[in-house]
Amino acid sequence: MSKQMKKPAVKQIDRASQAVILANCDNCSSELQPILSECPPVLLSLVNERVIDYSVELLVGAGIKDIIIVSSGHHEDIQAYVSQSHWRANHAGVRLDVFVAPHCRTFGDALRELDREMRLIGDFVVLSGDVMAEVDLSDVLDFHSIRRGQSRDCVMTMVTALGSASYSPVWRAESPLVGIDRSTGRVQRYGRAAAPAASGKQAKEVYHDCHIDVLTQQALCVLHDNFDWDRAELLSNVLAPLTDPDEIPLGTVYAHVLGSDDFAVRLCDPRAYTLASDFVVRRLFLHDKLPLGGFRDVLLDQESVVGEKTSLNCGTRVARSVIGVGCTVGVCCLIENSCVWDGVFIGDGAIVRDSIVCSGVRIGAGAVVESGCVLSFNVVVGAGRFVPAGPRLSARRLHDDATADALDLGVGGCGFLWCSPRDGQLVDDSDAMSVEDEPPMSFDSEARLMMQDSIRSGHFSNAGAVHTELVSLKLAYNKKTSA
Repeated sequence: MSKQMKKPAVKQIDRASQAVILANCDNCSSELQPILSECPPVLLSLVNERVIDYSVELLVGAGIKDIIIVSSGHHEDIQAYVSQSHWRANHAGVRLDVFVAPHCRTFGDALRELDREMRLIGDFVVLSGDVMAEVDLSDVLDFHSIRRGQSRDCVMTMVTALGSASYSPVWRAESPLVGIDRSTGRVQRYGRAAAPAASGKQAKEVYHDCHIDVLTQQALCVLHDNFDWDRAELLSNVLAPLTDPDEIPLGTVYAHVLGSDDFAVRLCDPRAYTLASDFVVRRLFLHDKLPLGGFRDVLLDQESVVGEKTSLNCGTRVARSVIGVGCTVGVCCLIENSCVWDGVFIGDGAIVRDSIVCSGVRIGAGAVVESGCVLSFNVVVGAGRFVPAGPRLSARRLHDDATADALDLGVGGCGFLWCSPRDGQLVDDSDAMSVEDEPPMSFDSEARLMMQDSIRSGHFSNAGAVHTELVSLKLAYNKKTSA
């Protein structure tokens, strides 16, 4: 009787127990300026928490408690936030260490510097500071351990998400794609040309890079031997022997594919930021953790979040929006599809639509902030001013660029158009900033402006007169649109 053949045992590899958060290295090309010139990605406010809190929650949930935050700028701000973080005060054994590296601008720079300081032991997780994710990281670590046991030359395991070959709402159109051999989990291609060449259903399956990785000590050796390589160069050169036999093999890269219930996005632009905000609000709603409103005579839908010590006054409507801590919102305001950070003042009758409003911003009574605006810290919009769709404003002239002239934002207003330091051009999605060049308004917009005028003039209490004006406005609008 022949003996049954035994399968070779897979070597058990200890799971990664360290993590590196790249606070402001390796950030994607961002349309969240000018915010990121004044605030590092890890300290962006997202549903009244900081992005770093979501990152630490992800890591601690997988049992990783030794976390190094690499900072190449805004050191004092990051250190101050981490020093008073509840993760240090309330979670025994969690170590958050800010590693100041002012000359580290990339993924490769940061890891080489940590390796020189002998800070990394064994396998470790690397997470970009502008990533917001809710995934089962334990599954990722287990997958990596199994592949490491099977392949001694494993360099890294990258986290990927299945998406459409066309533009996905989660990912930017220029995001790198990953080609994967699903039978082995091995990465075959990386870059814009990485979509599989198969036909039929498989042709539509492409995998997006989530910028969450598990690296080995071998990856550090490769980065040290090639001092100018960044993450993209590391991947392309490790994968090169698969298409060019003359290239020297450097190791293998594996990919863990997220499930349909997982979520990961880089906060590269307002759209991605809003998508992440909506996801967090839905998660809070599903877990019945949305803070109770308790506001009288205020229309607050169930898809909105209001922070502590914030006052909303009568007649105000908040729809699909997040309002931060310690804000003041006047009477009869409208806030739609917007993210308002801490300490913001919004005057009576003001309107904010589809915009990001950073901490310390003041929006005067009757002012209108239209869709797609980014108001960075401490911008002031004067009473009654109209900010058309698109511009990104800063309270100070950044990069000392003389072309970034101050805008006329009314009495007491303060704001500069964001100017890209790369080409010296103003970054403004609107055609003009003057009231004379405003696009034709809808009936809804005209009606709201009329209501604001009534508030300012003190005629709002005369409901009959307001109703008559609204009817007249509607008749005129119907006549104009039918012409």
